[in-house]
Amino acid sequence: MKNIPPNVIQSWGRWKSDAYRGYIRLVLPTNFTLTGVLSLSDIWIVGSSIVYWAQRRALSRPVGRNLSLEKYDVQIRWCGIRGMKWSQLLTRIQRDLRNFPCPQYLVIQLGSNNLVSRASGV
Repeated sequence: MKNIPPNVIQSWGRWKSDAYRGYIRLVLPTNFTLTGVLSLSDIWIVGSSIVYWAQRRALSRPVGRNLSLEKYDVQIRWCGIRGMKWSQLLTRIQRDLRNFPCPQYLVIQLGSNNLVSRASGV
């Protein structure tokens, strides 16, 4: 947060809130480059409603759907399905691989919808 000018933080809004101060941020040095390491369509974020709402939030913010990473030739593909469970993951990824280039990174956020379908054993 020290490296981000106050006017940029202020333009993002909510810059005084405790929630904003608690966010995880990707801060890269100005001379950082990913040239030759990553190409477009390289990060997929797959999961349930948390991913769905994170994408909607990104779209409504100045950083946009790629979280301002397009300057590093990084493209994020969001796949958030509300109510998604672990049993649906493999089918979803296989379908997406038929329609899109294989990502270099895959981020998976799942599990919370499976909690109510598991016996507690207690």
